[in-house]
Amino acid sequence: MLKRAFLLLFLFTGSVYSESVVYLEQGWSLKDRAWFYSVDQGSRLVPYDIFFSLEQTTSESLFAERSNLETFGFLFQQPNDSVPIGFARNERELGLTCAACHTANVEYKGTTLRIDGGAGQTDLSSFLEALGSALQANLEGPKFNRLAKRMNANDSSSKDALLARLKKSAEERQRYNTVNRSDLAYGFGRLDAFGRIYNRVLQFAKSNDTVPANAPVSYPFLWDAPQHDYVQWVGSTSNAGAGSLARNVGQVVGVFGHVEIQTRLPQAGYNSSAQIGELLAIETQLKRLTSPIWPEDVLPPINRIKAASGRILYETHCLSCHQDIERSDPSRKVFAQMYGIDLVGTDGKTATNIVQASGDTGILKGKPVHFPVSIDRFGATSRVNYMLRHLVEGILIQNPGRIVQSAVTNVGAIQGERQGKFKIDPNDPLAELLAYKSRPLNGIWATAPYLHNGSVPTVEDLLLPAAKRPVKFKTGSKTFDPGRVGFISSEGPFTFDTTLPGNRNTGHEYGTNLSDQERRALLEYIKSL
Repeated sequence: MLKRAFLLLFLFTGSVYSESVVYLEQGWSLKDRAWFYSVDQGSRLVPYDIFFSLEQTTSESLFAERSNLETFGFLFQQPNDSVPIGFARNERELGLTCAACHTANVEYKGTTLRIDGGAGQTDLSSFLEALGSALQANLEGPKFNRLAKRMNANDSSSKDALLARLKKSAEERQRYNTVNRSDLAYGFGRLDAFGRIYNRVLQFAKSNDTVPANAPVSYPFLWDAPQHDYVQWVGSTSNAGAGSLARNVGQVVGVFGHVEIQTRLPQAGYNSSAQIGELLAIETQLKRLTSPIWPEDVLPPINRIKAASGRILYETHCLSCHQDIERSDPSRKVFAQMYGIDLVGTDGKTATNIVQASGDTGILKGKPVHFPVSIDRFGATSRVNYMLRHLVEGILIQNPGRIVQSAVTNVGAIQGERQGKFKIDPNDPLAELLAYKSRPLNGIWATAPYLHNGSVPTVEDLLLPAAKRPVKFKTGSKTFDPGRVGFISSEGPFTFDTTLPGNRNTGHEYGTNLSDQERRALLEYIKSL
């Protein structure tokens, strides 16, 4: 039946089938998906023509070959596509889009489920290292000659110009990779986004310092994000007013957006490559994104009797932190519950790094902490969190109309103080970020692995005491285990070691003393969310 037409809509299940992928009903049309997969947000990673002419470091095969990019976990929309989901072209540059990290596939018995806005399984760190290595390897010798021939650089003048462009790209990638290199390998589906954003901020400020990027987190899933009061694993960003736009501008800074910090007239703001209009459009479309429902036409049907028993257990063990919401209610609102790292017991390295990271302010020294003017000025050093906020405000102030548009669009967004149990220090406004956020669990079945750092492979493992959770497991597989709810953790190219700092699987011991029968019932209910 799947072969009769390229696209078929199954009205009873809400699933859309293609020859290779099942698209679950998540509030988006095929046109919405295609746009999200390739919309330019302002990322400027590498010249487009160089990327598609570059050879791999150790062979003559092209770096952009589909088979090579798939080893890093990148997905493709159509069988014959040459550009992966999550890549965007702007004039001469190739950049990353939100979809590179927030689109996932789940595979089961020959069927691939597409999870839009899901926790992607790309190994972005290894990809960037490999890209940097390839750029360096193509700078000379036969590799450069073949590259020049592919790009029609046939005379000395055009070769010199190509070499200059190639060197610039190689130096940019090498500098980025060097400052972000960590003893803790990330593997698939994780990135220390804050650490890397902070290092970009320090680079733009011409600071002499860098910060460690050694606390990777799982890519968060995006459904319900615009409906949250606070977002990010540590609840660092409010969605009220222009908060969502500021959040997305900060994200562009991290994924190779360009920012030019002027040394004079700071009230004039900063030029950047951030595509403000597109960022607003992305956020608008995300408001229509809904969580995926367990597809009983593909995965084994949910045992509704067990699930009913599991609901009672959920109310006892989970509901106080993970609120119920109606997944498709356009007026739904999500109140994030924050819990201090000392209370929840999960690995605290991410939160600690975000809060404590500081460095030399470089050319920001003496500038107002806030735009357009501020009594407070940057000294010789600062928390990098404040420097990031300064850059974002500097970018936004050049787009006053867009700020108003964002604020108007977010009228009715949840405002107020963070909720939950965490420490507040009147002398340190960032101290309350030493906590992690809990959120509704609708669609959680499709977002393995679990905890903020991806240290627990399945929901079943998460319902066990930490001492009984896997110490080591494989990541990178997209093969789904519907019984344990997560990816098969005995296969995959990367070994996740939970004994390493930043990788600990401790804490979150809620519902971990259930009987096997009770655990299975709770698991069955969680599938239905």
